Amino acid sequence: MLKSSFIIRGEEFRTAFQKLKTLPAVFNDVPFMALSETLPTSLMKELPNILGLNNPVTVQESPDRTNIFLKKLHKSKIGDTNEIYESIFKTECDDLKKDPYNYPVTMLFMPLYYISQAAAYLKHLFGDGDITTSCYAVLFSRQDKVVL
Repeated sequence: MLKSSFIIRGEEFRTAFQKLKTLPAVFNDVPFMALSETLPTSLMKELPNILGLNNPVTVQESPDRTNIFLKKLHKSKIGDTNEIYESIFKTECDDLKKDPYNYPVTMLFMPLYYISQAAAYLKHLFGDGDITTSCYAVLFSRQDKVVL
């Protein structure tokens, strides 16, 4: 499964994706699925070739369901960038703290610096936890050039 695959003409967003086309040779009887919420129409026909998919079927529909939906928050271009990101993640974190067992699973995609700020804020709200009791997780996909 691919999530958030961005392709820039002549340049791969994640160079590791180039190796995915070898998977059908190793797993010849296994079906593959490539998902993207942001793939431009112009690249829809190119993606199966890049991934080495044979006889692909393209399905285009909204992923929104009663229990699964995409909510895109636009970051204002006016004001202090740190304060703008902080207002976004603090609102989500505060809502999670109010009702952690009924709060929907939420994914925030932000630059690493702001993810680290959100993680510190979550630790402040929830304290130390472990994998069995934690209400949150922080993932880093190595997209940023610099690691904190």
